[in-house]
Amino acid sequence: VGGERLYARARRGEAVDAPERNVVVHELQVLAASAVEIELRVRCGKGFYVRALARDLALALGTLGHLTRLRRTHSGAFSVEDGVDVAAVRGSDAAMAAEVVRARMLPLAAALAGCPRRTLNEAGVIEVRHGRPLRAEHWIEDDAALSEGQQPITLLDAQGELRALGRAERDRI
Repeated sequence: VGGERLYARARRGEAVDAPERNVVVHELQVLAASAVEIELRVRCGKGFYVRALARDLALALGTLGHLTRLRRTHSGAFSVEDGVDVAAVRGSDAAMAAEVVRARMLPLAAALAGCPRRTLNEAGVIEVRHGRPLRAEHWIEDDAALSEGQQPITLLDAQGELRALGRAERDRI
């Protein structure tokens, strides 16, 4: 709030009044429970704070609580399973470690797969190369309606190579 993380204010002892917002929980699974600990798996949308869930569960149970461990296993299109095992790299020589990492690297366009995208025609590629705004006649394909705002739009050439990132403003990118 106001450019500062609320937990930083709370750690300084300041009163924190967090704004309420609607969030999405796709799945909440109790993996284990004892008298002193609950282990959960949460699959949720953006803006969901697992620490707040721990606090609220403790309050509902009439006690105090905190997280002892938090592990993010997915974020957008990325998954822990798609990552590089540090042990596989740590035990290798530099050349082998570089090859392991290189084999798992994603093209930039794949890394932005969750963003809306536009495939540009030749004129659109030229316009984006010069940093000019794009209009509907500059793309040949789109995957979703655009909404004005800060979400990046991936701008690809006909071969699927990322040419730029854009932002929707009125009738242009």
